Amino acid sequence: MKKLLLTLTIAASSLFVNAQRSVNWSTEAILGIDTVFSSASGTPLPITFVVKNNGVDTVMAGDSLLFQYVLSSGSTLIAAYPSSTSLSVRVINRTVLPGDTMHMTLNISLNSKVNSSAVVQSTVISHVINRPNLGFEVAPNNANNTKTINTVWMNEQRWPVGLSEELNKAAESLSVYPNPASDLINFAIDYNKATAVKMMDITGRVIETVNFNLNNAQVDVRNYHAGIYMYQVLDNEGKVVKAGKVTVNN
Repeated sequence: MKKLLLTLTIAASSLFVNAQRSVNWSTEAILGIDTVFSSASGTPLPITFVVKNNGVDTVMAGDSLLFQYVLSSGSTLIAAYPSSTSLSVRVINRTVLPGDTMHMTLNISLNSKVNSSAVVQSTVISHVINRPNLGFEVAPNNANNTKTINTVWMNEQRWPVGLSEELNKAAESLSVYPNPASDLINFAIDYNKATAVKMMDITGRVIETVNFNLNNAQVDVRNYHAGIYMYQVLDNEGKVVKAGKVTVNN
């Protein structure tokens, strides 16, 4: 009896290995976020993204959809859902046949807003897995798992996108050092209208605002948790002169 049980176990294991599925999954489109609008309380991000099964094997109900949304400006990270280092997991509740698509809707809300309208980038990364017989797509076949579109982020006044020549020159003159930092971060700018530096965490929550003094500001980050923080340099009208990110190593 023991010998028979062992034989059956080995046979079942062999069948399970042979049942390996391979799915060519893609992020096809990002909808509803071509333009987003700042409000007094922040910025709502109503995102719908479309994913597709491009392979020959079926994605089954109970498989897992892994995804991440990233809002950025060039190489500067503004916000990420669920975070900059993790993916959200949703259980797929229906069969996705080869060639079939599926829509996912998110209602994200940032605590931050922009004082000057700008063009930023919205990116959705998605994968589908079911451990252990549907594997995570890796290079070179995962190039279509990522989709990026431009998003116009409007301020409360709905000003057109664009900065004046004066503000552009001011932004280019900004120096932020050291970065990474563990105690003090210095901001120096050749612009007499620069009034403050706003520090925010990765979710857009404002940590503190530090005023400029003679074109210089100094932020004490000794009590910050280690991680990536965003900053905005503001002028005397509340416009964003320059935005970026710094790393705190504590």
